Amino acid sequence: GAKARAGYKQININGVDYEMTKGAAQTIQRYEKMVNDESINKFLKGYDKMLGMWKKGALFSIGYHARNMMGNTFNMAISDMNPATAMAKQTESWTLLRELKNARHGGKPLRKKFPSKVAKQYEEFIGTGLRATGVGVEFADETAEKAMNEVAYRSKGSLGKAIHEPVEALRTKGIGNKAKGLANSVFEQSRRVGDEMDEIARFTLFRHLRDKGMGPEKAANRVKEVLYDYNDLTNVERELFKRMAPFYTFTRKNIEFQAKNFLQNPAKYNQFNNLIQEGYASSDMDEEIVPEYLKESLAIPMGDKLLNAGLPGADLARMSDPLGMGTDMLTPALKVPLEMATNQKFFSGAPIEEYEGQSGEIFGMEVPKKAEYLAQSAFVPMRNMAGAQQQVEEGATLQDTLLKAMG
Repeated sequence: GAKARAGYKQININGVDYEMTKGAAQTIQRYEKMVNDESINKFLKGYDKMLGMWKKGALFSIGYHARNMMGNTFNMAISDMNPATAMAKQTESWTLLRELKNARHGGKPLRKKFPSKVAKQYEEFIGTGLRATGVGVEFADETAEKAMNEVAYRSKGSLGKAIHEPVEALRTKGIGNKAKGLANSVFEQSRRVGDEMDEIARFTLFRHLRDKGMGPEKAANRVKEVLYDYNDLTNVERELFKRMAPFYTFTRKNIEFQAKNFLQNPAKYNQFNNLIQEGYASSDMDEEIVPEYLKESLAIPMGDKLLNAGLPGADLARMSDPLGMGTDMLTPALKVPLEMATNQKFFSGAPIEEYEGQSGEIFGMEVPKKAEYLAQSAFVPMRNMAGAQQQVEEGATLQDTLLKAMG
């Protein structure tokens, strides 16, 4: 091609020649070298693996799955359904999905076993790519052995599914790797539970919209809007923002949806706020002394306790402090050092160490309070167990102790 003008440089990007200033060209070339550098790629792979392990621990709790279910119900209730219908229809969808999957995997014609409308909606649901999990998608890069293991898992009942992964881990691993295999299988089982609960919510809303006369593609797009399409990200978001903020995708999608929906359905948010105020009125709890972070989390008074379900609408209040919200979203590798340096938990605003030299505890061993916080931030289940231990020491009921242990 033609030579670059004086003071400019020509570089080729994806087969196309571009002319730019020498400074701009150097910046582009340095970035290209950085992203193609083998050592940086190895670091990123290691970082991604560690972040993945942390996320498994963070999401490993019944509390997380319960909050996820309540969050899905909240979004459906403030948009297209009422709360009672959303809950009842999800219970119905749970039974339907189990029977539909068993029939489909057993090779039985769905329209002979189920009402034609139900069978058609399920086929449309699969066809629009809304399933939280799908055998075809999961098997794309799997070995035949893993594929058969997945089929075996899906063919079992609820109890069989619960013990399938741990049993397989113990059966197939060598003696030295049994503990590691068992731990991984338990985390994998937790992930599957989350995926199935998400699939139930998506199928529920899809059926509701189809019953109202909405076309399959339009209904699918609405489901993605209300319950989010986690694959809809730009390369920059996927490669940079998700590494900096582990739950960036949910937060970004949630803020966008809540802000838009609030402008369209303010009355529904006001109804929920009235529910919270009625809870305070019917309890002995003084709203004035409730910590601000619990109010912003839309915690619901229940007797003498607050149910902090982490509802998606809470992000509207958090948006009033974008800096605080941004720092709280950071990956622990970035956030915890900042918290330790400032001696403040970004989420609640509470001090990590209430006085100099304060001690904490890790598995019965006395350690500095900041060391305890560091360990619990790195491995979230440890924080849940510490909370359960505190419940025992305070004489809490067995139910409260187990709920605290499960997050």
